[in-house]
Amino acid sequence: MIRSLKAGQTVAQKIQTEQSVRDTVTAILADIESRGDAAVAELSKNLTTGHRPAFGCLRTRSPSA
Repeated sequence: MIRSLKAGQTVAQKIQTEQSVRDTVTAILADIESRGDAAVAELSKNLTTGHRPAFGCLRTRSPSA
């Protein structure tokens, strides 16, 4: 018997995820364009110290996954 452990995303979920990624990248690039190196330094600091923005496209996985 075949048992499914995980279902893939629906087309609607994939579209929503892709839009979320686009929105996040657009916002980051706009911030870099307006604030330059200060924006890059802030983003770098946030990503390396664990103060990550809430990206809708990213999900944490359990250690058992």
